[in-house]
Amino acid sequence: MADRLSAYTDAIVAIPLTLLILPLMDATFESNNPGTAIGFFDENRDKLLGFFTSYFIIYAQWTYHHNLFEHAEKVSVLLRSLNKLWTLSIVFMPVSTALVVESPKDRAGYAVFLGNQFFSRLVLGSMQMVLIKDPRTWHPESHGHLGKEGSAKHVLVWVLSGVCIFILTLMLCLFTGVGQFGLLIIFFEKPIWYIYSLVFKQKQLALATRARSTTDNPTASPRREEVKVELRSLQWWLTQTDNDLNSIIGDAERLIAYTDGIVAIALTLLILPLMDGALSSSTLGAGVFFDNNKDKLLGFFASYLLIYSQWGWHHSLFEHAGKVSVLLRYLNEAWTLGIVFMPVSTAMLVKDRLDRPSYGIYLGNLAYARLMLTFLQLALINDPRTWHPNSHGHLQKPGSKKQILISAFVVLAVFLLTLMFCLFTNIGSAGIFILFLEIPIWWALENIILKRANARPTRSRSETV
Repeated sequence: MADRLSAYTDAIVAIPLTLLILPLMDATFESNNPGTAIGFFDENRDKLLGFFTSYFIIYAQWTYHHNLFEHAEKVSVLLRSLNKLWTLSIVFMPVSTALVVESPKDRAGYAVFLGNQFFSRLVLGSMQMVLIKDPRTWHPESHGHLGKEGSAKHVLVWVLSGVCIFILTLMLCLFTGVGQFGLLIIFFEKPIWYIYSLVFKQKQLALATRARSTTDNPTASPRREEVKVELRSLQWWLTQTDNDLNSIIGDAERLIAYTDGIVAIALTLLILPLMDGALSSSTLGAGVFFDNNKDKLLGFFASYLLIYSQWGWHHSLFEHAGKVSVLLRYLNEAWTLGIVFMPVSTAMLVKDRLDRPSYGIYLGNLAYARLMLTFLQLALINDPRTWHPNSHGHLQKPGSKKQILISAFVVLAVFLLTLMFCLFTNIGSAGIFILFLEIPIWWALENIILKRANARPTRSRSETV
């Protein structure tokens, strides 16, 4: 079954996506400018750029894989073998990224990195060709998509365009002095495909006009059939693009499982600084370990509970999601980026409690993730097409948007209060626990809102009597 292969693939991809953060975690404790978070960013610009580049590349490739397997119900041996090769290339991504970021002037590193991307892209294209050519693997609802004439031609065009982009990027990285910034050329593919789809839409309109004009002309029936075939091909291709943020791209279950895997690994990576501390204090006893690592322990527990709390919000939100739009998936990608970066901001925080900029970076990271959650909530409420059938009564409640905005203001106030305490007092890492005031404050406000909402109908009936 394709569902099991999809779930297995999601679990594999979530691991290298999160492991991309390890070079930055190591750099946090090896920084030559101890006590300065600004110095960390100055020293590790290449590693930061490599992390963000590879993160978005892997997420984009997983997105394409997700769109592809939305149309698969069964899996052939060939399709499973190609999927194995694709996951192999994704698992190797942290290594090829490390080769680039550790030696930015090594041209061979760029060749390995881009070769990895090219191989992954080629296998994805091959998987789609295999799926199109084997109707036995199609989902019953996807025959109208995968059976379109000319769909294989558009996949070939997609692969060839990727080849051109990778060759251009390789030339820039090898023969110019732009360094890692040349890798950003890869992201120009998306606007290029956006323009490409616009051209197709114009051609689609022209073909539709021609098809209508030949309907009343019996002598033009061969040409009419030719136009209809090309029109169906273009319609299939346009369903594969994500240029429309409002497009519905599938069920929410797979995105939820993939997100859970990413968050689980990021949570686990928080323990690495404490593991290093335990190993260095192994011969001195547990008492010395706890004495030397008080800040690391506080940072670990605070970040663990805060990430788990954010995942709880995400879980509650997606309990009401049945489908996923392109906008919802992009916002989810932005939220997981904030979660994946949390081990680094935590490591910066616990390295030196006197480094005040590190508190700003840590709280900024948390605030960014919380803001993305708020946008996710608003995007879900504003798009009834994404709602689960059993959640219409909940999401249609009056005042839902108002409650979300009130919650956002509460979070902002608590974050500012925490920042003030951390910057202008000697409370240190313990000040982070002020963030947990958000929960009782929000519960109190929610109870007040509910009481007022329940009191309004009662008051109106008594006044009527």
